[in-house]
Amino acid sequence: MLLSGGAGMSYAGGRFAWEKWNGGPLASPKMLAGAMVGGVIATSAGTIMNAVIG
Repeated sequence: MLLSGGAGMSYAGGRFAWEKWNGGPLASPKMLAGAMVGGVIATSAGTIMNAVIG
């Protein structure tokens, strides 16, 4: 999970730099925010499941 989150953030960061360099529309901040939110959810999945089940 940590590896996929790191890869997603690296990809979004690289794409952000590419879009900024070429002057195109910026779609990568949404990707970066999505990767960060996904990481928070994945990290707290055990706590969330304990709250739901227990």
